[in-house]
Amino acid sequence: MLAMEIPADNHATAGIAFFDGRVCCPAAMALALSGRLSRWTLGASRGRRGPAAAGGIVSGACCSGGIGASQEPFGTRVARGGVLASGPMGTDRDAFGRRLPALGPRGEGWFAIQVVLGLAVFVSGRAGPALDGTSRTFAAVIGLLLISSGIVLGWPAVFRQRGQFTAMPHPVDGARLITDGPYGRVRHPIYGSLVLAAFGWAALSASPPTCLLAIATLVFFDLKSRREEVWLAERFPEYDRYRERTRRFIPSIY
Repeated sequence: MLAMEIPADNHATAGIAFFDGRVCCPAAMALALSGRLSRWTLGASRGRRGPAAAGGIVSGACCSGGIGASQEPFGTRVARGGVLASGPMGTDRDAFGRRLPALGPRGEGWFAIQVVLGLAVFVSGRAGPALDGTSRTFAAVIGLLLISSGIVLGWPAVFRQRGQFTAMPHPVDGARLITDGPYGRVRHPIYGSLVLAAFGWAALSASPPTCLLAIATLVFFDLKSRREEVWLAERFPEYDRYRERTRRFIPSIY
């Protein structure tokens, strides 16, 4: 959701434009094109002025293609949806994660899917190689390198989480945000190590079903991490700043 600030002399008739991945307020866009919008507002703090403040936001809503008008004093209401994460378009980076199901109070369902998927990856490798000769040897070397990289990335992360490690996406009570060690480069090094291991096993076994399941593993952990980050951002106010300087799984890659 993206909020636009409307000048005081226009707020009674123009209201506020809300966006959710698409333009839904032609009137506000016309104001923007005519230069009458004062600035984009990327934050939602009451009574503050500046690039990331929401002082002067007029409340409204885009309903059925229309635009809501507010008669409240300028700057007295804050755009619905809470603090908007800063970004090129001011979008809420957790919007997609909030739409994902929790699957239990602590995300127990996510862990159950993870176990089943991990077993499927391992068993599918027994289906037999689709390569032979030099190609099989090359694939095996790549696989061993990927698995070794996964161990190097994930094992130290497990130790850094001592006392608060959990396989569930929801943080345990009393947990602290760890931002050093492997967590200084990526936010989910353990997930990244499991993804590397899945692709490594796929290359080592040279099994086509395992390759497909490795891709499914990447997609799964991407979704799980997005749901987890919703809980982390709610628990730790500094989480947004932390993820602005880190990757998700693989250092310098993703």
